[in-house]
Amino acid sequence: MPSGHGFEQAYNAQIAVDVSSMLVISGHVSQHTNDKQELKPALDCIAGLPQGLGTVDTLIADSGYLSEANVGSCEKRQITPYIAAGRETHNQPLMERFLEPPPVPDDADAITRMQHLLKTVALEGDLCNPQGHGGTGIRYHQSGDGVPQLPPPGL
Repeated sequence: MPSGHGFEQAYNAQIAVDVSSMLVISGHVSQHTNDKQELKPALDCIAGLPQGLGTVDTLIADSGYLSEANVGSCEKRQITPYIAAGRETHNQPLMERFLEPPPVPDDADAITRMQHLLKTVALEGDLCNPQGHGGTGIRYHQSGDGVPQLPPPGL
């Protein structure tokens, strides 16, 4: 993989985590440096899980996974993607934070529709409280990024 000093022997480890239980449900390793190429293999791994585990209907990922192809792959599998479109500035005025966005045009592409959904006030409770969401969701990210640390034994 490319690094600041040429190339290093390295791998891109990816995991999928169930939002409500925080259990790792899938994982794979590749040599792709770009995370955009890693979402489809993860969806394939998730599709191979036993049906008794439930159905994935929601996917949460950071902006490194944002692409028209990834949003389309999720939609083809009836999975609602919530992929960050970028960073927001801090200290947004209070009233602006809680305004509903204008309606999305009927001819909008998949990314525009997803970005609109991410801005809706009604959605915030589902993402902040996975227990309140009706189905099973996954949080998809690189290992180590946001994975909760297990407490030491005895705590």
